[in-house]
Amino acid sequence: MENSAELTPQIFQEYIHEALRAWHVVGDKGNSLLNFLMLVKQQRKRDADDHSLAALRRATNQVILDGLETLAERDPEGEKILRERFLNKDTIGAVAFRRNLSQDQINRQQREAISNLSEILRNRELKLREKRAWMLEGKLPPPSYDRLVGCNQAVETLVEQIQRTGPPWIFNVVGLGGIGKTSIADAVTRRILQDFYFDEVVWLRADPQILSTTVSDPAFSFQKVMSRLADEFIPPTTSPLARQEEVRHLLKTTPCLVILDNLEAESEVSYLIEQLRNLSGPSKFLLTSRIQPKGLSGVFIMPVDELSLEDADELIRHYADIRNVPHLADASKSDLQSIYDLVGGNPLGLRLVVELSFTWPLSKILEDLIQVPPGMIEELYRRIYQKVWLILTPPARQLLQTMPLVATNGATFEHLMAASELSEAEFFSAVTELSSRSLLEVRGSLHEKRYGIHRLTETFLRADIIHWPEMNT
Repeated sequence: MENSAELTPQIFQEYIHEALRAWHVVGDKGNSLLNFLMLVKQQRKRDADDHSLAALRRATNQVILDGLETLAERDPEGEKILRERFLNKDTIGAVAFRRNLSQDQINRQQREAISNLSEILRNRELKLREKRAWMLEGKLPPPSYDRLVGCNQAVETLVEQIQRTGPPWIFNVVGLGGIGKTSIADAVTRRILQDFYFDEVVWLRADPQILSTTVSDPAFSFQKVMSRLADEFIPPTTSPLARQEEVRHLLKTTPCLVILDNLEAESEVSYLIEQLRNLSGPSKFLLTSRIQPKGLSGVFIMPVDELSLEDADELIRHYADIRNVPHLADASKSDLQSIYDLVGGNPLGLRLVVELSFTWPLSKILEDLIQVPPGMIEELYRRIYQKVWLILTPPARQLLQTMPLVATNGATFEHLMAASELSEAEFFSAVTELSSRSLLEVRGSLHEKRYGIHRLTETFLRADIIHWPEMNT
């Protein structure tokens, strides 16, 4: 698959020249020259019911004809020469004879005309790609990170593997909560979209409206996935069963990238993967989960480990700069080592510690965290969340306690403000406070924002914070 970076003027001109030579050819050679162009794909959609080689040839030729019409305004003589040489199959000698010119002169005019035609079509292609990339990225949730640290190799590996022709079709990013699985999947997806390897992209985040993460019924989860895909791809004019069959057909005939984010139960992941095998090729599926299913072949597993001390050092200083905590941003390596020894290289945990250091002295933070036994990651997070809770304002606490009531794909500010019973001023103050402390995720588009929380935040709110009466006053 060609991408924008590879479509240099010289390479593009070579493609256009070869396509002109193959104007009358119907077959593999004649149809493989420009079929990667979005201009050709767009033209083919107008003749979607005809999948013959002749239809592809017509689409390719129509793209060139459209370019020739524009070329006629810029270089009328060159446009005529290209039509006579390639569309009419006239020889150089015949064209030169009619114009009383030498063959060398006609060759020069032909080269210049091909260069001009290539420039016209290349500019159209790049503009179309830019628009398409903007539309596809608009289907993704806003990234929850402003810098990826320690993930470059994982991102590069996944991009390379996903863009391979053929298997593997299913990819699973596996790691602890807060380790950066969603951020890696987001970065991979945005990279791939720039290459236009896939015609469509869908991002589904696990929550009660999409996957049954709290119900031991994997089949129900899969039906939820199919229903959401149908909502994305198929107009609601047919029966649910017919729409799902159309989804299956689309996934098996059109390269789509489907991301299933934040899966948890092992049985659910295993069942989903088995079902997705029947939907993959040319479409591919990228999953993020806390647990790696056992005994599944043909799935590319990308484990996400904790950050190294060096990467954790970089991330802590970056967060400290953003939050304007200069003492932590300029801290000694031994101080950062002490944080790393307790929290490890979990990005979310490190970020929460930075938030605590805005209010609490580092010695106090570490004194509390050091009581957590090694390997007790959940207890560590519980301690961190407890301390973060203590420094929140009352409106922020009130809004945060409301968040488990909304789906993790988020709620609009109207819905959330009504549910939290905060005034508009209190609500937006609380949103700013919680998002700055990494407790609230702001998603959505330019025209609509949705607010959600990380699954770990929800877990501890439900299990502990909401049931702390002495802290709810």
